[in-house]
Parts: sequence; C-alpha cells; structure tokens
Amino acid sequence: LNVYLQQMGLTGVQIGTISGIRPLIGVLTRPLWGMAADLWGRRRLVLLLLPIEAALLLGYVWGGSGGFPFFLALGAIYTLISSPVMSLVDSLSLDQIDRYPQLSFGQLRLWGSAGYALGALGVGQLLRDWNLRPVFLLAACGLAATTVLAWAALPRSAGKKASKRDWSGVKAIVRNRNLVAFMIITLLLHLGTSPMMQFYGIYMKEIGASTKLVGLGTALRAFAEIPVMMGAVSVVRRVSPRRALVLAMVFYTLQAFLYSFNTHPLVG
Repeated sequence: LNVYLQQMGLTGVQIGTISGIRPLIGVLTRPLWGMAADLWGRRRLVLLLLPIEAALLLGYVWGGSGGFPFFLALGAIYTLISSPVMSLVDSLSLDQIDRYPQLSFGQLRLWGSAGYALGALGVGQLLRDWNLRPVFLLAACGLAATTVLAWAALPRSAGKKASKRDWSGVKAIVRNRNLVAFMIITLLLHLGTSPMMQFYGIYMKEIGASTKLVGLGTALRAFAEIPVMMGAVSVVRRVSPRRALVLAMVFYTLQAFLYSFNTHPLVG
C-alpha cells in the first residue's frame, strides 16, 4: 500500500500519517467491535465486514486522483472496517481448537502465512512494472471469495453471540500485573516493528528492487513464519513463554539493525 501511495505522489510525512492512524483507530474501535461481536455473534460480524472491506479496496483502484485527503479518509474508513477482522478470525480459530483439541493455534495460523506468501509471490510474478492498482482489485476478489467460503464452511454455531455482557473481566485484566506488563511489551514491540513492516516495500524500491523482487522478498518473509508456527508449541514448552518472547524480540531487533546497513535488494 505504501509503495502505491508513493506512486500517487504522496510524501513520506503523508504516508506516515496514513500509516499512523491505523493503529490509533484500531485501539479506539476494537472494544466497540468486541461489543458488536457479543451482540450479533462473531461469525455474522465477519461475514458482514469482509464484503465491505472488499468494496473499500476498490477505492484504491479508481480513486487515485483524490490526493492525500482522499487516501487519508479511505484509509481511516478501511481501517475502521478491517481492524477487527483478524481478531475475530483468531477468536473463531480458538473456538475450533476447543472443538478439536488435537489442533494448536500455530497449526491453524500457519495457513494464513502460507496464503499471504503465495499471494505476495503470485502478485510479484504477475506485475512486471510499478502499476500496483491491479493488486487491490485482486485483493478485493480474494476477500469476496473468502466471504463465500466462510459462509459455507463456518458452522452457524461458531462464534455465537454472548448470552450477556459481563464487564467484570476488565477489572480482572487490570489487576493482573503480568498480563498488563505483557500488553505494554506488546505495544512497545508493535511501535518498534510497525514502521519497518509498513515501509518495507518503499525501502526495497529505494535500494533498487523490482516489483517481482519485492513480492519475492515479502513471500520469503511469510514462508519463514511457517516453520516457526509449526514448532511454536514445542519451543514454548522447552524454553518457557517468557524466554520465547524475549528471543523473538531479539530477532526483531537484529533484523531492524541489519536493514539499516543493507543497500543491496537481493539481501533485503
């Protein structure tokens, strides 16, 4: 997305502003989406949001002449609609783990990484220049297909609405010092890694990468997640969750440090 915004003539500050409002909107609206999920049910909410998200992506295809105000407004609306989807999908995945105890979250999550990697690799192969508008059309079609598959595959009992809304859990979260510390660490980790993830495509372009190479690099990063997801349970059992988290943060830090020195697209 940020590479496309750069193509449309937006400055680094403008792209950073659009990227920066996404987590802010997510933090402010996800509790409200959680209430909506309790009221309507998670399955129903996902099936409602996915086609709206697909329709909004088409704005990037045909609304390129609107400039910074247009992209800022579209980005805000798109984030408002899309921000709860992954959390809802994760929650539905946990429902399936309860239903099938032999599964682990990592085993389900790796399919998301594989799909993302294959999509990035395919797009990189198809696009030989920097005309990225077809990417959004393909993504919209993919979300439309996902809606149909989710409607057909997810049992109607999945993610059913809550019988009552109980706010006592909020007090329990606030009083749990370990959980609060974990959330603060997660916030700081996201603050540190988000710019690196958001500007990866622009970074690759500036050091001379082609669209094909950017797609390949993105795919390799996603493929690298698959063995991690497959072995996550084993690693956590061996070294403890705390040490596994610290190890992951060390790798993130090392990755950012190496990116700051790299000038060759094949290394990126």
